[in-house]
Amino acid sequence: PTNAIPRIASANNRFFFFNDRTVFTSADGQTGQQAAALTFTPTSVAFGQGRYVAAGYDGIPTKAVVATSSDGTTWTEERIEGSSGIAGILFAAGQFVAVCHGGEILSSADGLVWRQSFQPTANASLFAVAYGNNRWIATGRLSLTSTDGTTWKATASIPEGGPIRFAGGTFVLFTDRLN
Repeated sequence: PTNAIPRIASANNRFFFFNDRTVFTSADGQTGQQAAALTFTPTSVAFGQGRYVAAGYDGIPTKAVVATSSDGTTWTEERIEGSSGIAGILFAAGQFVAVCHGGEILSSADGLVWRQSFQPTANASLFAVAYGNNRWIATGRLSLTSTDGTTWKATASIPEGGPIRFAGGTFVLFTDRLN
């Protein structure tokens, strides 16, 4: 273990604790086991199409990396060329969508083959992505919306922000900025 602050995520009724480059799993959130040592820093995990996908970065958020696993224990890593480090990932509406520190948005039907669905024109970090009411929202230094997860449009009606969630029929955005 390192002095890094652990990240916690859940997917498919399982908890994941990321401490630097190590993955720990737990079925109950109280007891767990070390699942794997990775060669990148994971930031989040999603489950869909029968597999877990952990996403993050290699280096100082310089390169996007994903690791896939069918059991949450054994992982296969892949670096995604041409994209900066991944800040968040979500599986919804039949696809994975990942947002990157450099503002790119990546999408994948299976978690294995990725394509860039949005490229910013300026440095515009994205931090989180959420899905609800047939709409995707990506937030960070800019906010974007999409109805299909692949075609994105900037919106000024959502303030810059960090984590965003969809719960109880409403998007909830955590931000320290108000428009």
